Amino acid sequence: MVDENKTRPIVVKRVKKAEHGHHGGSWKIAFADFMTAMFAIFLVLWLLLALDDDQRRGIGQYFQDPTAFKDPASREVIDFEGERQAPIDLEGMPIGRDWLETEEMRELAEDFHERVMGIPELEDYHDQILMDLTEDGLRIQLVDEEGRPMYESGSAQPEPHTQRILRALAEAFEGIPNPISISGHTDARPFVRDDYDNWFLSADRANEARVILRDAGLGSDRVAQVSGYADTIPFDREDPRSPVNRRISLTLLSPDAISRIAEREGSVGESLDMGQLEEGGPVDLLTPEERRERDEGAQLRREQPPDVEDPEPEQEAEDPEPEREAEEPEGEPDGEDAEGEPRDLLTPEERRRPEPETW
Repeated sequence: MVDENKTRPIVVKRVKKAEHGHHGGSWKIAFADFMTAMFAIFLVLWLLLALDDDQRRGIGQYFQDPTAFKDPASREVIDFEGERQAPIDLEGMPIGRDWLETEEMRELAEDFHERVMGIPELEDYHDQILMDLTEDGLRIQLVDEEGRPMYESGSAQPEPHTQRILRALAEAFEGIPNPISISGHTDARPFVRDDYDNWFLSADRANEARVILRDAGLGSDRVAQVSGYADTIPFDREDPRSPVNRRISLTLLSPDAISRIAEREGSVGESLDMGQLEEGGPVDLLTPEERRERDEGAQLRREQPPDVEDPEPEQEAEDPEPEREAEEPEGEPDGEDAEGEPRDLLTPEERRRPEPETW
């Protein structure tokens, strides 16, 4: 019998140990992106630390909507029906300390817009209330309209509906800490009177508006200034006589505007090197050069020898005045002779004049 173990084929199994497959370098790309982002973040943080508060605020506001209201601007600056978003124009937009870039003033404009929208008394006067942002602050203008003027021509007394608008705005001003500037404007129609002109009229209109706001509850300390501009700043430049130029401007002043007013009004005379008026004494208005010349002249007069005299006083002393006095009798009053009778003091020419007739 044949041995089965010898006929069975021998099978040799060789197991090849394969290495793990290559996973690629995608993780390196992700890690590199992460490190680049972290580097950029720390670089931006480092740059922000090198800037002051005003510069950081300006850079932050650069990428935000610079418009004051969410709705697009219409012809009346305040648009009560707009729906589309106004485009953001970043070209030429200032940055830095300009208060228009600050979020606080944007919030103030939106807050006051909502206040005006929520006052029922102002629903019929939306076309006469214009709001815009200026370098001085949030300006609210009350303008005339054809058929419904804010003032009669030449009058400083507001119309009844103008008074209602001002009283309603006094309610809207409550809770807003910004000081208010009141300005009056007129059209270019001249006055017939010589003692009253558009300057008086614009100032009187502004002051009348202040009185109405005060009576409506606005504190007197809220008003920073009251001014009249006559017809020098027309609303309608093409038609200076247009009724729309007869208006009142109420401006919620920004902090920068308040500082400018304080610096302008508090520094009068400093740039001219003028003297200070103390305890009612005279103020020296001479320039430094004129004061120097005055002091040098006084020094020369003090150094002048005392024996140098002006010859004119000696001539006056030689005037023989006592001889004329000696011609009059002593002890008698002027106009009478020694016997007490009146003496004629007229000259021969005066005596020859005819006497006036009496009636």
